[in-house]
Amino acid sequence: ERGTGKRLFSQHVHLASSPAFKNFYEVNCRVFEDEGIKKFFGKIKEAADERATLFINNVNLLSQDMQTLLKETYLDELLAKKVKIITSSETEIEQSAGMLSKFAGVQFNSDLYFRLSVVKLNFLPLRQRQEDILPIAQFYLKKFRRDSGLKFEGFSDSCIKKMQDYLWKANCDELINAIQRAFIVGSEGMISFSDLGLEGLQRQESIQDDTIESFTD
Repeated sequence: ERGTGKRLFSQHVHLASSPAFKNFYEVNCRVFEDEGIKKFFGKIKEAADERATLFINNVNLLSQDMQTLLKETYLDELLAKKVKIITSSETEIEQSAGMLSKFAGVQFNSDLYFRLSVVKLNFLPLRQRQEDILPIAQFYLKKFRRDSGLKFEGFSDSCIKKMQDYLWKANCDELINAIQRAFIVGSEGMISFSDLGLEGLQRQESIQDDTIESFTD
């Protein structure tokens, strides 16, 4: 699913790496066309620093030409410069490597897949990773507090409990936006669940579930 924290994970890997890895680069293949991606790879290759982290988001959307170019031209040069490469995909590339993808209509280069496929992680939706909700929320609480100068101390106990029970259909994106909303409309101090603006949505989901159950009965 989108928004499950693939970028957050990549940034964490970068921050946990040796201090020699100074820069974090990201290219989103959903946004950039071939020419833009080509210029981006070339810019990183020519960068003065020897070590960096490159996050290729939605690598499954690379055109076949760019897949070939990445495999035959840029990959070895980037690895030679000690660039740490992390890629993400919203489809199971294993099913499309070497065959026509039923998801995006793009055939993924099997050689490139096996070059990139060193360590594989499957990111579950946030609603299935309750233990990750509070750490992510606290990270962004500190970030928004630092950026805004507002004195929000943390989340109330009841807010934490409701956050962990909430479905988070948009995953980390929804969580981050909810915390940002609290900084805009909430009062400094402890953040309540109502500050996140999710209570109405939760009630609506509950009503919809009850309606479905009544029809089922």
